[in-house]
Amino acid sequence: MTVGESTDTVLGDNRDITLQLGRTCDPEVNNRAGYISIVLPAGYTVTGDMAAQAAKKFEELQPQGLKPLLLDLTGVDSISRSARAVFGSSRAALAVAVLGATPVDRVIANFLLGGDAPSFPTKYFTRVDEAVAWLGTYADV
Repeated sequence: MTVGESTDTVLGDNRDITLQLGRTCDPEVNNRAGYISIVLPAGYTVTGDMAAQAAKKFEELQPQGLKPLLLDLTGVDSISRSARAVFGSSRAALAVAVLGATPVDRVIANFLLGGDAPSFPTKYFTRVDEAVAWLGTYADV
């Protein structure tokens, strides 16, 4: 492994494997009207470092108070245990709409949300318009 590369352990095929992450893809974090969106990179394993980067940007975008979050995990390969820990420890959202498109996305969302019960409402959606409408019931706009 070279300097700048990191490793992360993910669960795959009922065994723990360690991946060398020479390639990275940053999550997109955007301030929208009434909510913040985080789009996790499709085709990648979401690592603890990626989750921490997204969480930091999310918190920076809401200095005046909590906002709802649209978390789009459509097409991600998997979410590492360390990423689940980062997302699970966050208490900085009014509500979280998790967006996916496939049965695999739903399984990944269930893994992500399956830890301790969050202190805010969460719901899984397959349509962005429905997710945004639901978030609108929590937005202070």
